[in-house]
Amino acid sequence: MATLMTGFPPAPEDQVSLANWREAPFNRWSFRHVRDIIPTADIAHDPYQARPLPVGLIDTNRIRIRGARGHVLSLDDFLMAASTDSLVRRRDQRDARLFKVG
Repeated sequence: MATLMTGFPPAPEDQVSLANWREAPFNRWSFRHVRDIIPTADIAHDPYQARPLPVGLIDTNRIRIRGARGHVLSLDDFLMAASTDSLVRRRDQRDARLFKVG
């Protein structure tokens, strides 16, 4: 839906609202425009205290996830079905993994 929130006013089927902002395909637009939808506040941070996540490559082709209806999906298929483009898995303070579609 490349026409989300375009034109004035946007067509009803292209409007992102509080009712649909977390659902696909509206979530891709809304997560980049959260401040346009809901009240937000700045949270102070110190960029000099940020720690980079360690990088570790793994073969994601072996990761399988059982879907709600019992279907077994690859990680890429699961992320696509969930309408997301990445996933971060944290096990503890030292172990984090970022998975991206494609």
